[in-house]
Amino acid sequence: MLVSILLLTLQTTPGYVPATWLRLPESDPSERAVFADFIGVSGPVEVSCKVPPSGVPEACRAEADPEGLGLERVALAAMRSARFTPATQDGHPVESDVVFLFRNTPAKLPPPEGPAPTAEALVLATRIANRMSDRIEQSGRLVADVAADRRDIVQDWIDEVLPFDRQALVDRIAGRFARVLTIDQLRNLDAGLPPGGEWPSWERFNGADYRDVRQADAGAELRRRYCSAYDCDAAD
Repeated sequence: MLVSILLLTLQTTPGYVPATWLRLPESDPSERAVFADFIGVSGPVEVSCKVPPSGVPEACRAEADPEGLGLERVALAAMRSARFTPATQDGHPVESDVVFLFRNTPAKLPPPEGPAPTAEALVLATRIANRMSDRIEQSGRLVADVAADRRDIVQDWIDEVLPFDRQALVDRIAGRFARVLTIDQLRNLDAGLPPGGEWPSWERFNGADYRDVRQADAGAELRRRYCSAYDCDAAD
């Protein structure tokens, strides 16, 4: 998620100094529009907020292009960390309105690091992944941010082009766990204990080199279908 530094000043009067950034919004990589990321669609999001004298933005609203993919939610989530130096009128802090642009971009994950996992790590990770997969509800996960009036249609497309494959899910989870967790963490998890140690970042975990090979083709086909049926004009 990138945010432009440009603020559009909505008031210009003598003695008025507009609000400026004190702390830019910080997007949590786990806060993302999952289906938009999966099909590689991004676009600008216009955000408008009230900035009171405290500098903490409030009453924020967002409009995305394309809409209906949850890009608005991601932008508003990032705004929770933003802070402003408030506007002043004749040297006194006053409430103001600000408007600015986000550019939502699909997550860029780092390449996997370190050696290939050992045989013991894969055995342990596979047992853990099998237990996890029993608790994962596949239906609806990709479309949670899709607009309600098109969610069922998109889910039907997903069920057709990427039918649920439990073994592929297990392999994907196991491969990632085996690569990014230490052998002690895997042994602890396998024994039903807290993993201990430092848990890998979201980026490192999801960048591990164990993706279902069907996903790239499915993402391209889902993008083709979605953008044929709905507006993707602003998509990169």
